[in-house]
Amino acid sequence: MKEPIFYKFIYLLGFIFFFTSSSAQDSIVCNEKIRRGVDGMKNLKYAYAIENLTSAKAIAEKEKLPNQLFLSSNNLGLTHYKMMDYGNALIHLLDAYETAIINKSPVNEMTVLNNIAIVYIKDGKKDKAEEYFIKSFETAKRNNITTRIGLYATNLAQLKLDAKEYAEAQEYITIAIPELKNEPQVLLNARTIENYLKLEKGKISEVITSSILLLKEASTKDYHEEKSELHYLLSKAFYIGKLWNKSMIYIENGIKGTDNKETKIRFYELKSQVALSLNQPDKAIASKDSIIVLTKIINESNNKELLENTSLRFELSKSQNELNFSKTNTANHKRMYLLFIVILLLSLLSLFGFYFKRNQLLNQKKIISDNLLKIKNLQLDQEKKNSQLLKSELEQKELLALLESEKQKENEILLKKEIEDKNKLLSDKILFQSTRNELIEEVIEKITTDTKIEVTDNLLKTVRDLKSHLKEDSKWDDFMSHFENVNNDFIVALKNKHDWLNANDIRFLSFIYLNLNTKEIASLLNISPVSCRKRKERLIKKLQLDQNVTLFSYLSQIK
Repeated sequence: MKEPIFYKFIYLLGFIFFFTSSSAQDSIVCNEKIRRGVDGMKNLKYAYAIENLTSAKAIAEKEKLPNQLFLSSNNLGLTHYKMMDYGNALIHLLDAYETAIINKSPVNEMTVLNNIAIVYIKDGKKDKAEEYFIKSFETAKRNNITTRIGLYATNLAQLKLDAKEYAEAQEYITIAIPELKNEPQVLLNARTIENYLKLEKGKISEVITSSILLLKEASTKDYHEEKSELHYLLSKAFYIGKLWNKSMIYIENGIKGTDNKETKIRFYELKSQVALSLNQPDKAIASKDSIIVLTKIINESNNKELLENTSLRFELSKSQNELNFSKTNTANHKRMYLLFIVILLLSLLSLFGFYFKRNQLLNQKKIISDNLLKIKNLQLDQEKKNSQLLKSELEQKELLALLESEKQKENEILLKKEIEDKNKLLSDKILFQSTRNELIEEVIEKITTDTKIEVTDNLLKTVRDLKSHLKEDSKWDDFMSHFENVNNDFIVALKNKHDWLNANDIRFLSFIYLNLNTKEIASLLNISPVSCRKRKERLIKKLQLDQNVTLFSYLSQIK
């Protein structure tokens, strides 16, 4: 008696708590915010990026989503890095590192360690950068992730090369190259570093040969930064090898091929040295002037970007304070909300008593409803019986239709068998005629070639009569008439599909359809087997058949 009211009460409570729960955010929303944040960072919309990534981080912490927590923290660090706010960048990246450690994710651990090292490089702390590069490298080795081993070994080799610690750089590049078979762009970078090390050892010719090949690969795959670096490497190699004109060519191409101002400064510095070697002081002075102009532009751009980012950080700080204030207000609203829920629950309890009193009346209505339902069920049973009867009639009709179809198929098989039998008789008759023709030809040849036989008028008349038997077209007409009567569908289909066929072609193809060989057909047509084969090849070519399809199989499938 009490079960219906109890269930209604539980459903009502579940409905309320479902819509008042604070866990409405889920991983899909979090992922979308991370995506927006990354897009904002790529498009230099840093405020938009930080807003979405901070929101995603809060959701991930609340809902305990470890992967989303790592991604939001890591990308917050990268956003602050791009804003040249290296302090906050490290804070967020270290948060991401801690998340990766807690969740035992070596891939995430290596990724964030590498990012921390890059921040330290930009901040001028190369010792700290090396420390974190080594950590990421050791993690990759420990987990045997080959591509990451190659990547981080390449990063360490570059760091050691910049520090002019060539022996250690060589050790790392020797480790990196075998692990980068499936990473062509990173492998190209590693090969470039290897060539820089060879250049330091004076292997100029080897460096030039290798770098030209690498430059072709970089150009083919459109690796812009790698192309610029290889242009610079080749310029430097030719300069050291005192091939100054060639060095100048690669310098000019390198300057044209890059928009990076810092890279252009490197080229202009080398260009001034090459110009002096070529006794071109004007070019050397112009190169120095270009370096001064580019340096000024970079400094102005950096100062402007730094000012904008400082203003943005101030606005973000202000927004954070407002957000904290908003959180305080939200907490107060939550308390009011809970009070409202308590009042609502009390109201529901009072409604519970009302529902209990109504229960007896509902039971009486239920009895009446059950009786009506029984009547309805009886009606449904009757309708079900009628439906089954109708279904049985339909099944009988379907069975009759199936039997009719089977009978039709059987008739078709009998007709096909009858056609095959008639074709067999026709084929036998043709083969008999072919054999007869061969015998006639042999007799004619023997008569005409045997010198022992006296040639008389009667003998010549006999030869002419025999030859006339070989050329009686009326017999061929009889054959074609009989063949068309038996295989009319085949002839009609053949003419419809290839309307260019003449009567002789159709007659020849009819013999093929009857599966006669070349020698038999040649005998019937009173031509040589070579002519017969050539005619067959001509028809195959005109019918445009594939090499793996025989003429007989093609004709057998025509319908």
